[in-house]
Amino acid sequence: MGNTFFCKYLIISIPPYLLTNSLLFRPELPQALTQTMEKTQTWMSGSTKFSVEFAISFWKRKGFSSSVYSQSGLATEMYDHGNFKETKFAIKGFLNGSAVHYTFEQRKEKVIAQLKHYFGDEAQNFISYNDKIWNDKYIQPNNDNFLPPHFNNGHPLYQKNYMKDKLFFTGTETSKAFGGYMEGAIIASNSVATQVLKLIETG
Repeated sequence: MGNTFFCKYLIISIPPYLLTNSLLFRPELPQALTQTMEKTQTWMSGSTKFSVEFAISFWKRKGFSSSVYSQSGLATEMYDHGNFKETKFAIKGFLNGSAVHYTFEQRKEKVIAQLKHYFGDEAQNFISYNDKIWNDKYIQPNNDNFLPPHFNNGHPLYQKNYMKDKLFFTGTETSKAFGGYMEGAIIASNSVATQVLKLIETG
């Protein structure tokens, strides 16, 4: 706090919706751009991710990959998340939207019960359980403002530069292709980087 930074070009990769609730611009951004930002869905903003660590990958020993998609349990999808060296073992995945209504202990109990149902009693012998509800005041400041998945991702206004070619927006939500995904983040960032390098070369 209290620091002042100067730069010739500014590239912002904060998700647009979050940006409108966290930064002030002087001069103000065009109204059409601000309104679009306020109605751009932040991918994964309503997700709850979980991770359960184990001492061994007992599911593999039973011939399971641990990949599961469920329409009935709290965990809607899960995957093996052990490391390449096979020294760390975990199952990670996503919880459904009702997760926000349970306490941490309740979520843990339900997930472990689900793992036990799929893979047997060994699922109870976990080292740690952790989860993160992304739909919080930092990711989605106004929880009542529901936006459909990928809504306004890649909008034409994000492809423009502002403040006389000094301000650029990037990030997966701004990408014209694969908006919301890692590929989109890479595509958008490469595009902005190319534009800035050209300006540096000619300026």
